[in-house]
Amino acid sequence: MAAQRQGDEQQDVGEFARAFTSLLQAAKLSPDKLRRELARQHQPGLVARATLYDWMSGQHLPEDDAAFLAVVRTCLAFTGDRRTRPPRGTERDWLALLDQARRTRDAPGQHPTRMRHTAAPVRAARDWDPVKLGVHKAIGGDPLPAFVRRQHDDLLDAVMNPRVAANRLIVLRGGSSTGKSRSAYHAVSRGALAAWRLEYPPIPAELIYLLDGEVPSRTVLWLREFRDYADGDRGQEALARLIRLLDGHRHIIVITTMWRDFWDAYTADPRGGPGTSDPYTAARALLAGLTELTSTSDIDPSCGGVIDVPDVFSARDLA
Repeated sequence: MAAQRQGDEQQDVGEFARAFTSLLQAAKLSPDKLRRELARQHQPGLVARATLYDWMSGQHLPEDDAAFLAVVRTCLAFTGDRRTRPPRGTERDWLALLDQARRTRDAPGQHPTRMRHTAAPVRAARDWDPVKLGVHKAIGGDPLPAFVRRQHDDLLDAVMNPRVAANRLIVLRGGSSTGKSRSAYHAVSRGALAAWRLEYPPIPAELIYLLDGEVPSRTVLWLREFRDYADGDRGQEALARLIRLLDGHRHIIVITTMWRDFWDAYTADPRGGPGTSDPYTAARALLAGLTELTSTSDIDPSCGGVIDVPDVFSARDLA
């Protein structure tokens, strides 16, 4: 019976993912083209590129109805212009589909976090599919773009030194599609770290479930885009538990990526007028002590740090 319920859950989420993918195909919009159209409509940054791919793969379900409806509305308008038939023709139909997928996912006894972590085998970092971890495929569909080692990769290797026992957080900070996840995957999938266990909880609820248990020594905790946790449902609760995890020396390395604008938002001084809320208490506490790493000679791996990934290749990189 439990296996049947899990199959039903996967089917409903899979149906949503297939329908959403078909909608983009009917609209003849790739995730990048869709984001450009949203920007033209004065909605830049409404939905991240990686988030759209997650919806298409079924890795995540949309959590923000307004953002989801803006995407659907744009796609439906494009199907009308192109005289193609979308898999569902109204916004109400799309909300109903999303609601069904959410209810199946969240039903009692159906918690995907619990099922996934009890059923999933332990995987070493080298055994993970990089695309599942959010590394973008090369243009043209090749598995990965060629890796070009740059200065920030030297910094990353130094701060991730597996011989240092202290738990630590490492943030790769930079713009969209600058190679942050590619560098992170390269660092963890070779050398000594390649044999370490890698855990990837894609949403805050799964991170909470993971941290409720015992995270073994020699684990890489892959958090992909930090905003998925800081702005997600129960995100601050998950990050507060992560702070407690990092206060130890058990060979646990946490790595995540972040855009500069999000860094500024999460680390800003929250003080305002009376009654001002502070939505990022745990996120700010987690990031506040990180050192900006610029030279391998000045790195203390036990403290972790933040590494900037440049938007462009230097002349030396290109050579």
